[in-house]
Amino acid sequence: MLRLLGALALAALGGCAAGPVVTVRNRTAAPVAVAFWVSERVGGYEQTWKNMQGQSDRVDPGRSANFRLSAYRDAADPVLRMQVVTRGPSWEPAYNYWFEVVTSPPLTITLTGPLDKIEASASRGLVAPIPWARVPAERRAATLTPSPPPPAADAKTPRTPKGSR
Repeated sequence: MLRLLGALALAALGGCAAGPVVTVRNRTAAPVAVAFWVSERVGGYEQTWKNMQGQSDRVDPGRSANFRLSAYRDAADPVLRMQVVTRGPSWEPAYNYWFEVVTSPPLTITLTGPLDKIEASASRGLVAPIPWARVPAERRAATLTPSPPPPAADAKTPRTPKGSR
């Protein structure tokens, strides 16, 4: 019995060595591309954007996807950001959202709402929307968006995600 428990404990520790897991549930009406970006919390807010490593996947509506964050394991004081880009009908714009995950994984994040107002909530902790103006220009279209969003005429552009004003 003790050997079995010891083997299970070692297996569990071995699984953690590859990095914690974040599960994303898509409760929106269309597929979304999701990427997690990990950085160290050094050098101030702007510096954390320069050092990010990303990994992405598509999550279909009503489905879930697991993200194993190997870069998170290696960060001493990590910053975890999540980028969500909608994949609605081809004639509609892709909406690009950024969130900061203010808790440590493992956790589950649920995406809800219409495509132009996606919100994220966590099984524990906080998932805070990052104001669009605080996302560096070089990151606004990073990895997931086929083309950058059009320039905003003002802070109230319809492409600004809810809660990001």
